[in-house]
This record gives sequence, C-alpha cells and structure tokens, in this order.
Amino acid sequence: MIRIFLAHASEDKKPVIGLYNRLKEKGFQPWLDVVDLLPGQNWRAEIPKAIKNSDIFIACLSQQSVKKQGYIQREFRMALNEMGDRPAGQIYLIPLRLDNCRIPELRQEEYGVNLADYQWVNLFEPDGFERLVKGIEAGMTSTIDSCSEDVIIQKQTYSSRDQVGLPQAEMINTMKVGIDTSKSALSESSALTLGQQLKLQDRKDELEKLKEKIEQYNTVIEESTDIDIEKKYQLRKDRIFNDIDRITQEIQEIEYQKRKELAQFEDKALIDILKADINYLGDIQLAYKATVTHWPMPAPLISFPNTSSDDQYEGHLKILLAELKRMGDVKASCSALESFIAHLVHSTEHLELITALNQWKGKSRPWNILYKQIESELSERVSNYKPAILIKINLAEEKTTQSGNETFCRLEAWLIDNIESYQKQGKQRTGYRTLIPPGAPISEPFPLRNLESKIQPLLVQWLEEKKQLLAGCRNDPEFYVFLPKPLLPLAVDYWPLDFSDHPKRLGYLYTVVICCADRFEEAVYPIEDWHDLWEQHEACLNRKAREVFIDGRHQEVDSFIEALERSDDIGKIVGWKIDTAPGSADVSECFEELEDFFEELLIIGVPMAIWGRCNHSGIDNANELEKLLQASTLGKLPKAVKRKRLRGHKRNPDHHIGHHLSLLLDNPTLIPPQNA
Repeated sequence: MIRIFLAHASEDKKPVIGLYNRLKEKGFQPWLDVVDLLPGQNWRAEIPKAIKNSDIFIACLSQQSVKKQGYIQREFRMALNEMGDRPAGQIYLIPLRLDNCRIPELRQEEYGVNLADYQWVNLFEPDGFERLVKGIEAGMTSTIDSCSEDVIIQKQTYSSRDQVGLPQAEMINTMKVGIDTSKSALSESSALTLGQQLKLQDRKDELEKLKEKIEQYNTVIEESTDIDIEKKYQLRKDRIFNDIDRITQEIQEIEYQKRKELAQFEDKALIDILKADINYLGDIQLAYKATVTHWPMPAPLISFPNTSSDDQYEGHLKILLAELKRMGDVKASCSALESFIAHLVHSTEHLELITALNQWKGKSRPWNILYKQIESELSERVSNYKPAILIKINLAEEKTTQSGNETFCRLEAWLIDNIESYQKQGKQRTGYRTLIPPGAPISEPFPLRNLESKIQPLLVQWLEEKKQLLAGCRNDPEFYVFLPKPLLPLAVDYWPLDFSDHPKRLGYLYTVVICCADRFEEAVYPIEDWHDLWEQHEACLNRKAREVFIDGRHQEVDSFIEALERSDDIGKIVGWKIDTAPGSADVSECFEELEDFFEELLIIGVPMAIWGRCNHSGIDNANELEKLLQASTLGKLPKAVKRKRLRGHKRNPDHHIGHHLSLLLDNPTLIPPQNA
C-alpha cells in the first residue's frame, strides 16, 4: 500500500482532511497528524517517522499558508533528506495547490533543490485529483523500476555476430573498455574515506541514542504528577532537540559529500566507458541527438572533431555529459542522461559497450525497457504536434535595381515540428529544420514571374519531408508566408501543387495565411501597439470574428482611423475587413492601390486583415466577407477561410471569392528563426 505524507498548514485542515479521505478511498495509505497522531504521542518524534516511512510527500499549499513564516520548512527539510537516498528522476515530492496560490521559493542549497522547480498539480481543477493520482502511481512505478533485480538487458540482434547466449564471464572478456567493470559497482560508502564512514556511523549511533533519551523523558513526563519535574525534563528535551538538529545537519553534510563524490565517480566511470573505443563515437552522437531533439527544454547539438586525440575526445565527452546533466529531470520517466544511455544501448551494435553500460553503477537499469517507454511517450507527443511551414519571400534589391522593371525575389523556408512549443521558446528557437540550405540553387534570386514554377516542386518536397521527419504526426502543417509590403497582394494560397487541368491549390488543402515581414524588420513601426492588440486578439478567440473586425475601404484609410477612434469597442478591434478589392491582378498595380492600407495597418498595429483580391461582377466581396466573419469565431477564422477556398475548387474563379481570398495574421510570437 502506497504511504503518503500530507504536509499542510492549520488553515487548510478542512480541505486536506477531504483529500485524506479521497486518497483512502483510492486504496492509498495517507498520514495526517490530526487523524493519525494518537493522544499522548510526541508529535516531534512521530512526524519525522511518518515522513521517513512515506513513499510520497505532498506539500499542500494555499494563498493563506504560503504567507506563513516557517510553514512546511521543517517537513520540507526532512523530505529532502529522504529524497537524497532515492534514485534520480523518481517522483517523491509533489506540490499540491489547494487554490490559485504561488509556489513559494523554498530552497535547500546543499541538495540544489527548490520546491518551485517541481511540477505542481491544482486540486481545484476538475481533473486535479486524477492528475495527482497519476503522479503518485508514476512515483511508485519508478520506485519499483529502480529496485528491480540486477538483470543485464542485452542488445537483441539477428546477425551472425549475436552473442546474447554467451556466459556472462565470457561476455565481459570480450570488452575493450579501459576500466575494470567490477570497480563500477559503487556501494554507498565507496565514495567516502574510512574516516568519513566512521564519523557518519558515529553520528547515526549518537542520533539513535538521543532519540531513545527523548522517549525516556516522555515516559517520565507522562508518569509524573510533579509539575516541576515535568518542566525539568521538558528543558532537557529541548536541549536534546537542539543536539538532534545539530547532528542531523552533520549527517546531511556528510551524506551530501558522499553523494557528490559518488556522482563524480559515476561520471568518470561513464566517461571511461564511452571513450574506450573511438568507434563508439557515431553511436554516441546519434544517441545524444535523439535525446535532445524532442527534449522539453532547449539543448544545443554537440559536434565532435574529426580527431583521435584522447584528450580532445574525452574533453568533448565531458561537455556532452555536463549538457545532459544540465537538461535534468523535466520528464517523469527519466532524466536526460538516462534517456541518452537508453538510446545508446538500443541503437549500438557494440556488445561490449552494451555490457559496460548495463553494469554502470553496479546495477542494471533496464535500458531497453526504458527506451520503449521513451519511444511510447515520444510517439504520443508527436501525434499531437501542430507542425507548420514558414516561408519567407524577400525582394532581391540588387537584381531588381539592375533589371529595370523586373522584380526579383529570394526564398527561405523552415519546417517547425510543433508551432506551440516553438512560439514559447523565446529567442533561442529549437524544433525546426531549414528547408532551403544556404548555397542551394533555389536560394539565388529569380524573377517574381517565375515564382509559381519555382515553388511548386518545393511545396511537394517539403510536404514529403514533413511526413518523413514527423512520422506519426496526425495534424496537417499550417503555412505562414512572410512577405514584404510590396508582395502582400500575392495569391500564395493559389500556388499549385501540380500542373494538371484542374490543379490542386495549396489553400484548398492546407491552412494558409500571409504575414507582413516588415513589422519586425523595420524599426519605424511601433511594437507596443502591435503586441497589445495581439494580446487582445488572444483574449477574443471565442468571440464572433465579426465583433472584432471593423469595416473599411482600402481607399478610405483616414475614415477607418476615425471610425476606429469613435468605436466603443476600440480596445476589442483586432482586424480590418476591406470591403472592396483593388481591381487588378497585377501585383505592382495592386500594391499601388493598397499601399496606404498596408502602411496604416502597420502603423496602427492591427494584427489581422481580410480582403478579396479581385473585383468581379459575379462576386459581392463585401457580402461574402460579412457572411464569413459572421459564421466563424476569431480563433477558427483561418480554418474557415480554408473551407471557403476549398468550396471554390472547380468553380468559376469569376463567381467564387474562394479563389481570391487573402487573410493576414501577424503573430508577434511567430517569426522566422533568423529574426528570433
């Protein structure tokens, strides 16, 4: 039965008792002082016992309790002592928010632990208790895994070199590792000197004696009827508690040093294993890349020099190890270092390396089992990815100037694994791949009139690369095309995917929006208004799009600004609906008519706009746009535009706005990697 300690403040007694009962119903064994302390028991002695015997420590937090000085500090320190003896990555300490409070900065420097670093769970949310139960069960699963018997998991191969059936002694004899693997079996005391070991044991013995004295004094106090004797022995207990705190601190310092030196010993042992054969290098690099590629926190790729120098090789291995340890334990299943080893054991063909890694730390971590768990987590995560392809078209000024009226342009493109995590990673963007390598022929300037013929094979290629790189992803990519002002009228959604009689157009099959590259490349445009209006956009995602768009004609910029200033919803307007189209299919002529509109759009900071690119007698632009905005929420407008384009498939372009529909969406958190 899973034993759970509930640390809490007296103000939170009522909800914690309710939590206690729910955990009981789930078959757990919670411990709560108000319920489990018996009358007459010494709470100073019983609480440490309960913490020591617990499998999970839950820190119950609220707005009232986190303000109290001293609340939970003592229990937290005791919990840290227990964590020090537990395997890395095991769930033990769980912060539980009873209401929408902040997580306090409770630090224990000697362990390098901060309560705020641990992922909390909100009990007040509908699925809060269920998430808490999952965390508890995951913690116990990791405990069971770490305590499993020492069974060496061998790499299963089906080649003629398969040696799985060899006796263990013979297998070890085949190793080329430059260390004695028998020495990698690290006991708890192996990192301590004899003097440290004796001191540690002495302090533990002294601590036990003091605890026995406390029990003796408790007996005297309970049996005495003389108040003076009770006071006398209570004073003695207080002095002993001071001694207990002092000795406990000494024990913590010794054990911290033990763990520190043990970790250093383990690191050296691992480095010795990895550097034993230069032929391991390729497998090491692949395992590291596989680990960091989808790790929740950014991590650089480390390249090794083409050298056989032992010093350089070892130096880069130390850098790799330090980076893996820096990435830490941000996943429930394993640390970054464990993920790396699991990938290495799974992928390498070097049986001597597998054997050494399985014996590392003197116990077998089921690396192949861990690898399957990692792959399962990755598969589930990737399936929920929201990929995107960012395309940027730049004007090639030098070519355009030299060629008279001919406009030249350049292409850049990137495949984003998951647009949601990409947007949240600040300036150091990860999780993307450059689709046009520097120096490739397509990166050279070419005439704008050739854009469709140039981009069509690239679109097909990029979509195929998405399938290969994001196998298992169930979401189609979204296309964001970044254009300078003169090219904003381009019909990027009308790009063909083939050149048949009735070609498939990009915008029919995928969500396609345009973005104005000038917003973040030219300092003349105000940033604050744009960011403020984008935050307003985020707050209005569930509102009807029509409610947050204002009408205007592209020729009536001043009138639009006046209407915006007069509007009662001035703080809620995030988009501009242009009722009339420019009336020309030629980009240069079209832009001349829209130039004022685009310029004012950037100055005002409005992040969205929608318009029909052409006027046809068979299309009522104003009415079609009105119906589109009325039928969709703001958050679903890009997909509503995609559906409108699809409905125009095989319809006469003169009679359906889906062939001529432009949607501008400027998200300040979504920018090309080069501009981040």
